[in-house]
Amino acid sequence: MGSQFPPRAYRKPSILIVEDDPLIATVVGVMVEVSGREVLGPVRNASEAIALAEANRPGIALVDIHLADEQSGIDLAESLAERCKIPTLLMSGSLGDEDVALRVGIGFLEKPFGAETLVASLDAIEQMLNGEECRRPVGLRLCRSGPWLTVVTAFSVDQPALQQDFDLRSN
Repeated sequence: MGSQFPPRAYRKPSILIVEDDPLIATVVGVMVEVSGREVLGPVRNASEAIALAEANRPGIALVDIHLADEQSGIDLAESLAERCKIPTLLMSGSLGDEDVALRVGIGFLEKPFGAETLVASLDAIEQMLNGEECRRPVGLRLCRSGPWLTVVTAFSVDQPALQQDFDLRSN
């Protein structure tokens, strides 16, 4: 006997954006929103991010590594994983951030990145979290250890480079 309710359409998870640069936060928020995802934030610091995450339980947090407050994006990613079980895609324009980011986050994006790269990265991470086969876009680096390693599967392969249409290099 079937359900009396029609099947619900797939709804993409909401994305918590944590970025202390207002211009970058706005542009990234638009990229995420245009992809059909709900945007939570953007917020500028870790304490606001934790409060918003606990209240709304986003599917993924998109976090800048270098925040202007007392807690770094790395510390925030650890807190989100431990307290809320929320995977974090970390982003930075600084050289040398990738290794530490990949120990705590599910992935890393180097700024600048384009809308296509961001959307493809979010799609890939959502597929991994759902246990589905996925393709890793060029520019997305996936965790090598830590709490999210088990969802990074052998299905991840590179696809051709994607257009970079926004310059999001942070100062």
